[in-house]
Amino acid sequence: MKHVLLTGAAGRLGTVLSVGLPAPDLKLELTDRVSIPVVESGASYTTCDLRELDQLIALANGADTIVHVAGIPDEAPFAALNASNIVWGSRVCPERKEGPM
Repeated sequence: MKHVLLTGAAGRLGTVLSVGLPAPDLKLELTDRVSIPVVESGASYTTCDLRELDQLIALANGADTIVHVAGIPDEAPFAALNASNIVWGSRVCPERKEGPM
């Protein structure tokens, strides 16, 4: 069974992906910094802020695939976009320590 971690599950794109990704041979783990109202059948949900490195490592380790769509999707001051979309986002894949990339 493949283990897929989806970041940004409460956002626009994450919401669509969380509905389309579940499959019988897939362990789908959804995460976002805010809670989501409905978790699709076959998926699990964990609240995680990507700024919390220990939480991120715990979620990323063991994942076969990371679908990273967390971030600020709209116009915002550069400092906010940089922190959320570039700095925190760049932490996701390097923290995945097990298995081939």
